[in-house]
Amino acid sequence: MRAADEYARFGRATGLPPHVPAGYRALFPTVADAHVRLLGDHVLAEPTTRPAERHGARPARFTRPPAWHAGDVPFAFGTPAGAAPHPRP
Repeated sequence: MRAADEYARFGRATGLPPHVPAGYRALFPTVADAHVRLLGDHVLAEPTTRPAERHGARPARFTRPPAWHAGDVPFAFGTPAGAAPHPRP
């Protein structure tokens, strides 16, 4: 995906509010970069957050940077002091 019109069509086809694709586009240097990030979040995150929101839950959004795998676990168990990322080698 290289063209802005293709990216806009993708946003409409997936039913995303217009501000969501626009926000991703503002964060990344190319349309292709924005599309990859938006597609990944749409495929991996939205299937879990939309049903939770329909049931009145307000899921936390851990976004890049500095999100890391399982970074939300301490918050789920009420121990946010344990949420510091591991230092990089």
